[in-house]
Amino acid sequence: APWDRLKPPGEFGWFGTDHLGRDVFARTIYGARISLSVGLFVAL
Repeated sequence: APWDRLKPPGEFGWFGTDHLGRDVFARTIYGARISLSVGLFVAL
């Protein structure tokens, strides 16, 4: 629902949600996975 988009950190999301209602923690983990993959590839 439009009024439930910005939620603070809590039991359903450690970092809360952004203005579109997306889980910030899940997006952070996804971004870290890509960054670590690129770093590992460059190091090899």
